[in-house]
Amino acid sequence: MRTVKLLCIVCLLCYSSTLVGQTDRGKIMISGQSNMSFLFGTQKYKSKSADGTYGSGAQIGLTLGGGYFVINNLVIGLQIPLTYMHTKEDATKDKESTTSIIFEPSVRYYFLKGKFKPFVHGGVGYGTAKYKYDPSDGSSSTDNYSQFVWEIGGGGAFFVTNNVSLDLLLAYTSNTTKAKKDNPDDYRTITSGIGGGIGLTILF
Repeated sequence: MRTVKLLCIVCLLCYSSTLVGQTDRGKIMISGQSNMSFLFGTQKYKSKSADGTYGSGAQIGLTLGGGYFVINNLVIGLQIPLTYMHTKEDATKDKESTTSIIFEPSVRYYFLKGKFKPFVHGGVGYGTAKYKYDPSDGSSSTDNYSQFVWEIGGGGAFFVTNNVSLDLLLAYTSNTTKAKKDNPDDYRTITSGIGGGIGLTILF
């Protein structure tokens, strides 16, 4: 009986020691995340001559990323979000849609030891987008836009094995979109809101 108890304690200690090393310095992280953002509030617009509110909308996308643990629990990396955003003006019912790719340097810090690790996360990036305007009365038009994005949030990673985790993320995101040319009034839209995502992370 004592031998069985001793073996159980040894196995538990070995299992715990592997969990401690999940996010150690020198490890490489590869991640993928699907997300849907519900933009609570309104979309804003700004220019040299005016500003105001526009409407509400939603965003869906897929984010691929990777990073390197520079110290224990702290990973610095790059995310590449591929997103589709749809908004609708409250007054005129005009519709806008944006398909974009963004390159976003990011940082994440994990807390605690064990199978479940909470984390905080942030990122800032630039990208390009294809914009389509579909008015309720008239023909649609398309244009190319630049984007500036930042986000801050947190979540939790549940390690199903020592090197694989399922991630839940909740973040506040701000996305500023501006035409690349023919924009003398510096017109831009700022879409912000809270979004959630589910992802998979692999550590090497």
